[in-house]
Amino acid sequence: MLHQIKHLFSGAVLFECEVPDEIASGLRTRHVLEKAVGTGADLTDADLTGAVLRGAVLRGADLAGAVLTDTDLTGAVLTGAVLTDADLTGAVLRGADLAGAVLTDADLTGAVLTGAVLRGAVLTGAVLRGAVLGKHATNEQSIESLDKVRAIVMDDRARLEMRHWHGDDAWKARTCAEETLCGTTHCMAGWLQVCSTDPEIREMDTLTAGVLAAPVAAKMFFRDGETAFKWLESRQYVADIAEQERRSAERKARKAAEGRS
Repeated sequence: MLHQIKHLFSGAVLFECEVPDEIASGLRTRHVLEKAVGTGADLTDADLTGAVLRGAVLRGADLAGAVLTDTDLTGAVLTGAVLTDADLTGAVLRGADLAGAVLTDADLTGAVLTGAVLRGAVLTGAVLRGAVLGKHATNEQSIESLDKVRAIVMDDRARLEMRHWHGDDAWKARTCAEETLCGTTHCMAGWLQVCSTDPEIREMDTLTAGVLAAPVAAKMFFRDGETAFKWLESRQYVADIAEQERRSAERKARKAAEGRS
């Protein structure tokens, strides 16, 4: 059976695939969403209202602007996912792994977060009472940090190894400049941590450090080496930040207009 994920406003099909008959009807959206994330499909403003996504593995998914109202995400793995401007009103996130997720301006009103892992999550502007917000880089600082990592990787592509955070722990005793001369390898988050001048970031776990140093890069931390390299090579992060800012301004304007009507 063909199942689709559609755009919230236009109704356009963002992704579709066949779902095996043996998959229960309530879990078909989870199957399609995992397939879509695996192919890197654009899921901006996806309508996932009321979906049952229990245990879904959505590492690094870009769900900016998605509507997940009343969605069941119990036990879902959203490590490094981007949920900027997403509507998670009433979502059930019991035991969900949101470590390193970017939830800037997300609406989590009434969301159930019992046991959820929020380590390193960026929650700036999110509607979430009692949350402890991490100190993360601005867009300008993110670009500066990623440009530094890009220069290292462009000089020697072999320095980017996405299969581990760090090759070893010896980098902790070295500056970024010293590390670039040692021939060691790091993943993208690893290099962001190595090249940070903030002692707190250099001491924390690498996923959290990478997210705080450059939130826009979170969706890349679980991608393959070729995808990560091309993203850095083209400076796609600059365009991604600009698009995030555009969508955020557009959504705020839409909400303001709805409030006046």
